Amino acid sequence: MERPKIETGSLLDMLGYSYYFFDQSGEAPEFTEKSFEEIIPELSKGSTKKTMELVGKKLYRHQLESLQALRDGYNIILKSGTGSGKTEAWFLYTVEKKIKTLSIYPTLALAYDQLNRLSQYCHDLSMKIMILDAARKQELISKQGFRNLKRTISESDLVVTNPAFLLNDVKKTALQGNGVLSSFFQKMGLIVIDDFDFYGPREIALLFSILKILVKITGENIQFAFMTAMLANPEEVAEYLSTINGRDTKIISGKAFKAKNRVYIVLGKNLRRLWEEARKFRDKLEQIGVGRDILNSLEDFKSFQQNVYRVWDALRYAGIPAPEPWSDPVEILSNYVYDEAITLVFTRSIERAEEITRRIIEKTGRRERVASHHHLISREIRREIEDAVRSGLVKVLVSPRTLSQGIDIGEVLRIIHIGLPDSLREFYQREGRKGRRMETKSTETVVIPQGSWDYDLLSRGVKTVEKWLNISLEKVVVNPRNKYSTLFETLLKIQSPVLKKDLTNQEIDFLKNLGLFDGLELSRAGKRVWRQMNFYEYAPPYGIKRLKIEEDGLTIRLEDVSHCDLVEKFQPGAIDYTSDSIVTHHRLGGGRTVTSITVEPLRERTLRRYEGTAYALEEYERVKESWSEQPNIWRDYVQGKLHSNVFCVVHPPMDGFGKYVKIPNRVEWVVIGEKKKMMRKGDETLFYRDKRSIVVAAPTYGKYEDYTYGVIIEVGLEEDPELLRLGLAYLMIILRRVFGIPLETIMYNVIRLGERKFIALHEPESAGLIEKIEWGQVYKEAQVYKPDEIDEILLEALDEYSYSAFTSLKLEWKIAEEYALKALDYIRRREKIIIEFRDKLLEVPRPSRSLKIASIQGLYLQLREDFNSGIYVLSVFDGEENFSCTGITEISKPDHNYLQIQEAVSRLIDEGFKIVTYNIKVLYDYLDSAGLKSLKTLIRGLESTDSLIDSREILSRSLGYPIELEDVKKVLGLSSTSLGEIMRIIEDSRRMIPKLDLIEYISRTRSSQLIEFLEGDSKAGYLSYLIGQKQLEEKR
Repeated sequence: MERPKIETGSLLDMLGYSYYFFDQSGEAPEFTEKSFEEIIPELSKGSTKKTMELVGKKLYRHQLESLQALRDGYNIILKSGTGSGKTEAWFLYTVEKKIKTLSIYPTLALAYDQLNRLSQYCHDLSMKIMILDAARKQELISKQGFRNLKRTISESDLVVTNPAFLLNDVKKTALQGNGVLSSFFQKMGLIVIDDFDFYGPREIALLFSILKILVKITGENIQFAFMTAMLANPEEVAEYLSTINGRDTKIISGKAFKAKNRVYIVLGKNLRRLWEEARKFRDKLEQIGVGRDILNSLEDFKSFQQNVYRVWDALRYAGIPAPEPWSDPVEILSNYVYDEAITLVFTRSIERAEEITRRIIEKTGRRERVASHHHLISREIRREIEDAVRSGLVKVLVSPRTLSQGIDIGEVLRIIHIGLPDSLREFYQREGRKGRRMETKSTETVVIPQGSWDYDLLSRGVKTVEKWLNISLEKVVVNPRNKYSTLFETLLKIQSPVLKKDLTNQEIDFLKNLGLFDGLELSRAGKRVWRQMNFYEYAPPYGIKRLKIEEDGLTIRLEDVSHCDLVEKFQPGAIDYTSDSIVTHHRLGGGRTVTSITVEPLRERTLRRYEGTAYALEEYERVKESWSEQPNIWRDYVQGKLHSNVFCVVHPPMDGFGKYVKIPNRVEWVVIGEKKKMMRKGDETLFYRDKRSIVVAAPTYGKYEDYTYGVIIEVGLEEDPELLRLGLAYLMIILRRVFGIPLETIMYNVIRLGERKFIALHEPESAGLIEKIEWGQVYKEAQVYKPDEIDEILLEALDEYSYSAFTSLKLEWKIAEEYALKALDYIRRREKIIIEFRDKLLEVPRPSRSLKIASIQGLYLQLREDFNSGIYVLSVFDGEENFSCTGITEISKPDHNYLQIQEAVSRLIDEGFKIVTYNIKVLYDYLDSAGLKSLKTLIRGLESTDSLIDSREILSRSLGYPIELEDVKKVLGLSSTSLGEIMRIIEDSRRMIPKLDLIEYISRTRSSQLIEFLEGDSKAGYLSYLIGQKQLEEKR
């Protein structure tokens, strides 16, 4: 085997770079005494390369245990690292027992190495293998026809496919019996799910549904084998698998071979010169108030190396010119061209990969030894490049991401990260490409910082990077009770002649509640949901086309964009990070439908050609000049100081599982200052940058829909929305650090409806965690959790607005913890309160006008904050009849519609009625905001005669705890117009920046919904008083 001539530490010393390194110990799988040919003697006669590699090899312990468990009739979950022979573990069973097997890989393109091995094994063992996806199916049908293809598949011993193709074929098989795999399904005995870690929560729900349906169609004889590298909760998956096919499931753990590894973090060049310069300015640094960490670094060069970016920030803050410590990756990488070892380089984008490849070739002249690898290169050329690496011709391979999973390109001994990835999971997927051969003695990891994420980590000291690399991995979210599975299975059962008999009344009610069932069949909405429900997203089974117009006018076709990414990432004015471009326009197909996206290079001249980006560019230049910085859009982008966000209006379900709609609202650029500001935290000196958001004045198009979980919880009026949001961000960090739940599995927001405030949680992908999580346990962990510097970086990455609030609090975690506990208290208390209230509510008092009680509620929807313009709604309930109205307020002046309510209240007072309202302060705030001064004066006058009663206070006293109005309405079943619909009216109206005529139009067209919602409020306020008063009397 080829040995590296270059040791990176020596190379960096020679080039004058400073670095920090640490060692990671190796590990090896346990061997057994059993060889492969002892189990399958025919292997010894094999002639292909992969088969011959097995001959004479002993099985790993986890391979033999897997084989034995399958022989004994168990399902298995094999948890073992990359390159540990998981494929051979189940394949031995397929061959030995002659069991027809269906093997499912996330994508066939990324399973090239496994498919190559399986093909060679099958060739030598005279087995028939069929590798099938949508494109391959069409190709084969055109050659041999559908029937012949179906027969060929049926006769195969092993079928390999992807879940997207499988889902569509299961649909066809269950509904019409004409799936191309339907005959094979009846004969198969083993289903293999490879790379289970690859899938998101929604995809996992669909995978389990596919398994359940296949078992129902074929019987319970099928076994399951799940292959995984990083599944943290295999017990839960095992339990679920056993319920599907009635077999016990064994969990088997194994080790992958991993050579001893040295990690180098490149700190910069000529650091001793920078240190010596910094030491000259010690007095000035003390004057600006730096901490002991900076001053100690000036005394000791080793300490300085570990804190170089922090010291450099301090020098810049003090206005001291200092040489930059940045590294040039090409200067380092070009040396590896002459090495005998293979070096795999990962970048953040295709453009960066191409740029680095081009510069290495220019510097060395060795074009044949360097290559880039990404999806814009044709599949045929990629295969040639991979073969060149395996043969030893190419020594440096540069890739953005295509090589981080599934492809074995030979013995890689060195991984170089040009910038750290955002997630730890991706970092270790990259790392899994190296050191996979038993004869490998050692490997190297080299981290060359490039973006703001890397520098933020390093600015807290090099030990912080090491700490980040050692935090626990994100878990794969698995929930057997995910209602997304129920949705798919119920839709299929209703339409399937075979499975319709298994349909339950509970499942029909489930669809009815979602508006998907009408009479005896699916509604139009139900049929649309069925068509849209594909594996990787809720959308048609093809992406949005993406074209790039190069600077020379040439148009090239880029990879399609998903329908979800269109909404979240590819709006006009947004940066396309995969091609270092800006989205310039959409081609529309009617309404908000987008049929294609055009992007152009991110250059100043491109931005000036389009109205929205031209204005944004002018504002960017103004912001840079206000910071006394030189504008340079490309430089700021490359250095991570300019990025874009697409802000969406999200309409999630408000109380459990339901429909989710996401509409793009606006694009903002975020500009980050070059010079940092300083903050002291004890002896530690911390730096942060100015940030400014710039709205791109361009239209947005498209929308994305799906089904998921959400909840909205009303909180007290006294809560601070900004701090509550910070508390929710802190809560998400705890879920990540303590429970392993990936960031953004649950999204959060704090919503205001006038003075009323709400916590909103939803899952972008249906996971069911909002219902499943034991929030009481999370509360206990939050009480004892001790945040560290990693959490500061996670907070900034997760929520820039909350991080801004955090810095204004001088990085004080105590307040974040306090508000996280408050949020958790609301979340975990809500269900308990609702249940207790429902249990106490044995009888709801009957409303009657004779009780001389009337309830009034108000609502004000401010649609233009700059002019205080909006819609007000008022409703009075006298025990039998509602009096309601809507009206508009323009520049704080209301129309006269409210006077009819004022007259109704006056008449009721004259008749001796007492007036109740649910939370007097909320009513007063609404009346003030809408400018309804005379009505407020009338109601306030009732307080002096004890004729105004706060029903919230009465009900809370009777129950012993506060309960909010939305929860009262939920228990009493009032109002068919939901809070979610009111929120949608507000957001949709604000998005249009309405003028007076539009506000009047909204008031007219939405009047019935607004009144229906508020009539529910006024009835709830009325009944709350009766219930609370009755219980207080019973206690007395």
